[in-house]
Formats: sequence, C-alpha cells, structure tokens
Amino acid sequence: MQLPSLMPGVAGAKEVYAIAVIRQDSSVAVPPEALDRFEIREGDPVLLVTSHPGEAGFGLISPRMAKGTVLDALFDGVTDDLLARSGKRWKVLARLKGGRLRLLPDALKAFGLREGERLLVIKGAAAAVAYVPVEIWKRKLAEKGFEQAIRNMEKLREI
Repeated sequence: MQLPSLMPGVAGAKEVYAIAVIRQDSSVAVPPEALDRFEIREGDPVLLVTSHPGEAGFGLISPRMAKGTVLDALFDGVTDDLLARSGKRWKVLARLKGGRLRLLPDALKAFGLREGERLLVIKGAAAAVAYVPVEIWKRKLAEKGFEQAIRNMEKLREI
C-alpha cells in the first residue's frame, strides 16, 4: 500500500499514516495500515518507547517484527502498563483493544503528551511506527522551508 508522503517526489521523504488524536480516555488509534504492516493483532502487546530524549512522542514497536533485531532487547524488563526506565528512555507495554492503545497518565507524562494532542503517525523502521506531536513536525519543516509539506500534513485523515 502506498502511504501519503509529506513531500511527494522527494527522496527520503517521510511516509505517514494519519494524524491520531489522544482522546479523553487517554487512548490513541493505531491506523489499520500499520496494524497490517507490522502484524499487530487485537490483544497483542506492543512496546511504546520515548523516541528522542527531550522530545515529546513515542515509538510503537511490534514484538513480532522486532524479534531477532536490535529492537528485541528493548522488550527486556517491561510488563503490561508498568512504566520502566531504560537509560534515558521510558518504555511501557500496552495492548491493542479495538484498534486503540490506552496510555496511562504516567506514560502520557513520560512521553510529554496530553489529552487532545494531535500526533503525526509516521512509518518508521522495519518494526516501528513513530507518534510525534504535529507541532514538532511543523516546526522542523518550517525551519527547513518545507511549507508545502506543512500544507500536505493538514490534508491527512484524523483518527
């Protein structure tokens, strides 16, 4: 499946799934395309881990896809819904229910997020999806002069 690109025709441009909004119940949707690509099924545990130190957001890592890769080690020492620290990173296991992941208050805080925040859902590495606040990406793109990419971002579906 071809994903939308923020900068069509530009080599290395980020492919995105959608914009996910953190609901009042602290849940966030996982796009069906990401579920298929990363072989995530209802009830499966997924690892949520801070991405860049000091930057809000998280990476979602599929255990099935991470098996046998360097990402597999990130699953060590984590259990369902218990936030764990690994060096400078926070991580927690969450389970997919109804196409959504529920983020507990301590996880929201560790990831620098809040209810109502809009997150750009970006296709990442072979086993991961990035959830990064839209405002962070708008700022990064504006700094590089990519105004069309910012306009394209606003055309994405919201889930």
